[in-house]
Amino acid sequence: MVRRLMAVEHNFRVLFDLAADSMFVVDSTGIIMEANQTGYELLGYTKAEMLGRHVSVFVPPEYATTLENRFAKAQREKCLIYESAMVHKSGSVLPMEIALKALEWDGQMAFLGIVRDIRERKLMDAAMRESEARFRTLAEDAPEAIVVHDLESGLFVDATTSAERLFGCSREEILRHGPAYFYAQNQPDDAPLIESIQVRGERIIAGEQMKFERLVRTKSGKEILCEVRLVRLPSETRKLIRASYVDITERKQSERLLAESEKLYRTLIMALDEGVVLQDENSSIIAFNKSAERILGLTSDQLKGKSSYDPGWRAIREDGSPFPAEEHPVVMTLKTGLPQSNVIMGVHTPAGALTWISINVQPIFKEGMATPYRVVATMHNVTERKLVDEKIVTLAFYDTLTGLPNRQLLMDRLRLALASTARSGKTGALLLIDLDNFKTINDTLGHDVGDALLQQVAQRLWACIREVDTVARLGGDEFVVMLEDLGEDVIEAAEQAKTTGEKIIDELNRAYPLCGHECRSTASLGAVLFRSTHMAMEDLLKQADIAMYQAKKEGRNTLRFFDPQMQESINARALLEAELRHAIEKQQFQLYYQIQVDGRGHPLGAEALIRWAHPGRGLVAPMEFIPLAEETGLILPIGQWVIETACAQIKAWEKNSWTRDLGLSVNVSASQFHQPDFVAQTQAALERHGINPNLLTLELTEGIMLKDTEDTIATMNTLKKIGVQFALDDFGSGYSSLQYLKRLPLHQLKIDRSFIRDIAIDDSDKAIVRTVIAMAQSLNLGVIAEGVETEEQRQFLLENGCSQCQGYLFSWPVPIEQFESLLRLA
Repeated sequence: MVRRLMAVEHNFRVLFDLAADSMFVVDSTGIIMEANQTGYELLGYTKAEMLGRHVSVFVPPEYATTLENRFAKAQREKCLIYESAMVHKSGSVLPMEIALKALEWDGQMAFLGIVRDIRERKLMDAAMRESEARFRTLAEDAPEAIVVHDLESGLFVDATTSAERLFGCSREEILRHGPAYFYAQNQPDDAPLIESIQVRGERIIAGEQMKFERLVRTKSGKEILCEVRLVRLPSETRKLIRASYVDITERKQSERLLAESEKLYRTLIMALDEGVVLQDENSSIIAFNKSAERILGLTSDQLKGKSSYDPGWRAIREDGSPFPAEEHPVVMTLKTGLPQSNVIMGVHTPAGALTWISINVQPIFKEGMATPYRVVATMHNVTERKLVDEKIVTLAFYDTLTGLPNRQLLMDRLRLALASTARSGKTGALLLIDLDNFKTINDTLGHDVGDALLQQVAQRLWACIREVDTVARLGGDEFVVMLEDLGEDVIEAAEQAKTTGEKIIDELNRAYPLCGHECRSTASLGAVLFRSTHMAMEDLLKQADIAMYQAKKEGRNTLRFFDPQMQESINARALLEAELRHAIEKQQFQLYYQIQVDGRGHPLGAEALIRWAHPGRGLVAPMEFIPLAEETGLILPIGQWVIETACAQIKAWEKNSWTRDLGLSVNVSASQFHQPDFVAQTQAALERHGINPNLLTLELTEGIMLKDTEDTIATMNTLKKIGVQFALDDFGSGYSSLQYLKRLPLHQLKIDRSFIRDIAIDDSDKAIVRTVIAMAQSLNLGVIAEGVETEEQRQFLLENGCSQCQGYLFSWPVPIEQFESLLRLA
């Protein structure tokens, strides 16, 4: 008996150790008493590391709290199967299925745990759920109505939202019926219909797929024609069929109408519009209609018996190259047996005209033959469409005024050029060209003359470049020259670009004969080199633009290459603009005053000059921020502040007898002067401060006169009526015309400092100053000279009739406190 028990125990031990599942024996308190080799391998521990330790060490904390309940339940039910998790030695958590059985082990109560790794099953379950979810989403989103038919019950067991819409009833109503209920022409209890559904269903379950058309009746009784597709759904326990319904009622009606229309269309086109040619296996024309004669411009004698690729017709491709006979669509169809569709070619008629046609070729076979013995070629005259397409391309990619490529085509070519330089290692260059003072020509001579100038500029630019290069117009008076293949050496490439740029400058400097005028115009050029696809095209144009503005800054009519320092200047400009906006908001400006005197040195008034009291930069001179203010439009609030402050100062001077008669001049920018409400703003400032308008002088530059001359004169006359005075600043340095000068309501001319500087030693400057003084006197205008720095200059002016002066000889521009101190000493 003992031997028998030992044998049983031995057999159990063998089975325990050889079991494919992991097994663990734990005592009633949860201490592991035994485990098989599979169990050790499952969790990655050795026998010594596991035995004698509590099972909670090897499960996640959230499962450890339930162990006691699990043991109690297993003891009651003898065997408990549940899903849990265990922790591998590496720390990873493994999903497990555990069968826990109470037993007696070595004479004491214990539990046998049979543990199975269910990771793979979990993954498969997740994948199945995801697949089912995707299927459900796709089914719900599908345009066709989808239902699932249980063949044994005869009912639908699932339906999509689209099925609800198609049948006109809810999903619950659909699932109370089967397909026979919704099939029209028969009643639901019609035995032949039900029998046919059952027979068809068995074939589907056997593996067939079916597609047929069927009239379907909706809940409202409306009958619609549907295309029905049936396919078996996998199931181990049920006979399920997936049925999809697509409403094809409108499509069928459209197809019927289309077929009828097409038949009629073919009949008409054969008789009227479409050229039809029948050709044999040698491509000889054996039959044709009148439309073919008309389209090809040939008579019946010229067509019959000829080949469609007769050399006399001189067929060409769309790019203008000859159409080889072996590639003619008729030949291709005869050779391959395949149809050719919408082949575009040009055909020269005997009269010499070029006709563009679209050809479709269809083969005709004899029974049992692999190659066609006839072909039918149908053709349409597409000459007009071709011309329209070409015009559309021209409008899309070329500038209408100059015929040059526009920005879009330039960017396409630049993209290709960058790719080419990346492959070849050769350098290219962009030259951005901007005409100097083009606006002046437009404003003075008219836009027709300006357009004619741009056309001549385009022609001259073409003459300066090679065939591989590109000239484009970006817009306005901006052009771009793209130079390609300048070599691998960057220095040599830069020299070539410089040579081309200098050639362009020379060409554009030559006089232009324009509409009876001979004009001259210069250009500023910015250049940048490129040789990599990593460079953004917009960045290249931006760099060229920076270089071009550097050329303008350095005197115009010159070429400058992009330098990274230019970018720094642009960044500094952006910072300055932000600070300038802040300065306007915080009122950081001051007016400085430069005294104006008469022939005896007595003060007449002052010119108010703005200064920017920057908290970090200190005092900023106008030349550092006024040009930026002009460009950004900030000059408008600044200019209004100057007028307001000047009026306030004139009002303050009224309080003292020694200052109440002093006049004050302020500079007005062109953009400020041409504002529609400039008169109203100025009048409001005068009234707000209650001053004598005669004491305020607005200094205008000659450039203001060039724009909207009539409006300028009207604005000046309106302000003169209320007493405001006008002085023409920097006279002689601009482009004003004397015919406008005599019409302007001025009271004073200011001689520009550039003529005063060398007046003592330069005879030309002396002659100019004498002429300006004489002109002012003849026009009954006052005259004042600015920039007077020496007694010798002053003496010359006095001797020639100009007694009023301002300049460093008398005082620098100073704050109001110093200016008033200076007045007390005068």
